[in-house]
Amino acid sequence: MKWVLGLGGSNHDFSATLLRNGHPHTIIEDERISGHRYGDRHWASSPCLPSVEYCLRNANISLSDIDAVFVSNDIEGHNRFWEKVPHQLVSHHVCHAAAAYYSSPFERAATLVIDGKGGPIGSGKNGKRNFETISTGLGIDTNLELETIQSGEHLISTSTWKYISSNSIGWFYSIVTECIGMGPEGEGKTMALAAFGKPTFKNELLDFVKFDTERPFEMDPYGGLWTFIFELITKNENSFSVKADLAASAQAIIEDAILLITKTLKKKTKERYLVYGGGVALNGVVNTRIREESGFDDLFVFPASGDNGLSSGAALYGYHHVNGHKLNERSLARSISFAQPGKVYSNKEIEKAAREFSVSTEDIDNQSDIIERIVMQLMGGSVLALYQGGSEFGPRALGNRSLIALPSTSNIQRRMNKIKRRETFRPFAPIVLEEKAEHYFEISAPSPFMLEIAPIRKEFRTQLSGAAHVDGSARVQTIAPYQKGLIRPILLELEKRGLPPVILNTSFNLKGRPIVETPYDAIKAFLHLDVDALIMESFWVEKHGSSD
Repeated sequence: MKWVLGLGGSNHDFSATLLRNGHPHTIIEDERISGHRYGDRHWASSPCLPSVEYCLRNANISLSDIDAVFVSNDIEGHNRFWEKVPHQLVSHHVCHAAAAYYSSPFERAATLVIDGKGGPIGSGKNGKRNFETISTGLGIDTNLELETIQSGEHLISTSTWKYISSNSIGWFYSIVTECIGMGPEGEGKTMALAAFGKPTFKNELLDFVKFDTERPFEMDPYGGLWTFIFELITKNENSFSVKADLAASAQAIIEDAILLITKTLKKKTKERYLVYGGGVALNGVVNTRIREESGFDDLFVFPASGDNGLSSGAALYGYHHVNGHKLNERSLARSISFAQPGKVYSNKEIEKAAREFSVSTEDIDNQSDIIERIVMQLMGGSVLALYQGGSEFGPRALGNRSLIALPSTSNIQRRMNKIKRRETFRPFAPIVLEEKAEHYFEISAPSPFMLEIAPIRKEFRTQLSGAAHVDGSARVQTIAPYQKGLIRPILLELEKRGLPPVILNTSFNLKGRPIVETPYDAIKAFLHLDVDALIMESFWVEKHGSSD
């Protein structure tokens, strides 16, 4: 079986994954093509179709060349084009688990999935449908088994008239997120804000949720949680400190609940390794505590652990579990190949896009020359945009579609937040050479996907002040010796010049828009951002005049 196509999403985050002999050939999200964040503005038309067409064009094949199609079972939308071809449905949580397990370095592992809401699993009280919220299982070789240990009902909130799910860790955190003003999909902001507060409202919030070894997590959306938070915020005149304390309290609760689940899973399975998926797995603070306290020897989190990763899970489950194909390679290097699987654009495509804008371009063929120029600019305080290789899969830019700077002063955070038009309390992620990570950070394992948090060692907190969050921590990304691209040579050159091999990284996008995909997207965004230069493969691009 050569070509396997996976489709995924729910009512947002649609994507397609094309595997070639079990390895990622091309993976893309609809949002990168349409320009609509999370793909949710056009879901009713043709979900996954833009992504499928992108994958097929990049492989130079047609749909008739595909050997098998696997689809997550709860994609919403009217034009379900895949129904016209033979395909197999895979449940939502199995897709999450499969993405994490089959892309991991482990030949066997305990599996955990936690999100807001998974797929339907039957009827609950009063005929309402039940949905997955927490699932655990075991992966061994090509086989993956999963059991739902907590489910919830899909209900309408009386406070906002939007659908939410009961008994959901993901929805509990989302409710707090929306109540404190972080907006839809703002859970990452809540995690950042939590560092500014103390869990002073933890006991009050625990009145609305329950969890123990028998009940992984119970929450009634009609139990008064929304009202309690709104009244508390109103009474305290929308205080930043109260919102921060609420964020810290919610963060403490989900940490406690998830640690209890992982410790119970460790005792039950006695496995050495854990793989973890679902939208809640994007919480890096929780992930670090799982690694340090759950009892598992190692942890792997899929880089696109939200619903955008369902297409990969569907494809991998079909290739390995359904069709029984084994992998000859299980390594972190292979895992990283799932993180940057977009199309690589040619120099001709870059030059064509540049001609449409008022920019100057210089082709620097020698990589050492371009690395030296980048480093000199960074040392001079510049913020640079990088556009290289294939686009990243998931919510994090990992160096291919990134804005970068040196973390030597705290002022750089303010400048980069101003560039991105982000809240001032949000930190930026440092990228560091994998072999030097423990020297600068209190970190015990590679972190290639920016999904774990590590304190900066005290002796470097002044030197790396631009990378430090308010609590001295950082969301670290490590770069291994085998990884290609410009980031590692940049870090090595910084080290050669006596500086820490660390740079700040944030995603290359305009506010409210997805990470840039095409050369046209990149140059257009560059012209609207206050950054000093854009490096596109071997081209050095600078602004000349103004954009339309």
